Amino acid sequence: QVMALSGAPTHFRSPNYDAWDRTLARHVHLSNNTLHTNLVDYWGVSGDPDFHTFVTSLNETIVTGLSRNATMALFINAYNALAMKMLIDHACRRGIFGRCLGPVSSITDIGVKAGGGASTVWLMTAGFIGGVPYSLQGIEDFLRNPAPWDEDPRLHACIVCASNSCPNIRREAFRPERLDAQMHDNFKAFVCNEAKGLRVDRESNTVTVS
Repeated sequence: QVMALSGAPTHFRSPNYDAWDRTLARHVHLSNNTLHTNLVDYWGVSGDPDFHTFVTSLNETIVTGLSRNATMALFINAYNALAMKMLIDHACRRGIFGRCLGPVSSITDIGVKAGGGASTVWLMTAGFIGGVPYSLQGIEDFLRNPAPWDEDPRLHACIVCASNSCPNIRREAFRPERLDAQMHDNFKAFVCNEAKGLRVDRESNTVTVS
């Protein structure tokens, strides 16, 4: 559910997308591996004041009364930034007694791992949007059912769960005024990446979709 803090001022405070733009431009780069993945420099992100400015602005944003595009852009950007923050905040893989066993190798190393991609990390508080605590699962659940609007299937090429198999994180903020074109671009790039999105085997006449 999308809520604002009770007693919040009636004027709108927008997310600082300029700070998020600068963060992404500085610390996200295309790899030369076969996945054609955009790689994130988490060490660089962790020390970037612009990243922390953007995360703070998410908490201060007033979310009521926003348009569909403004709401979708807010929550897509929030998901991507807070997934990064989750890895930054929990960079150390902990043993049962809390001892650091080394760096995490996957976001699913955070929390209690149940095997495969199952982990409590998705249910942990990742950050705040409009003063309300959200988990990554909570943000995704809202985006999949953004009442009173319908789900946009292109969403799944836009939110990035900090894993190589995910769609590439965009190197700029999603903006309300350009959201449709940006989502179209992300979806096209994802399905055209045979290592991630969609692969056509003409010999066996089969299509594999992520």
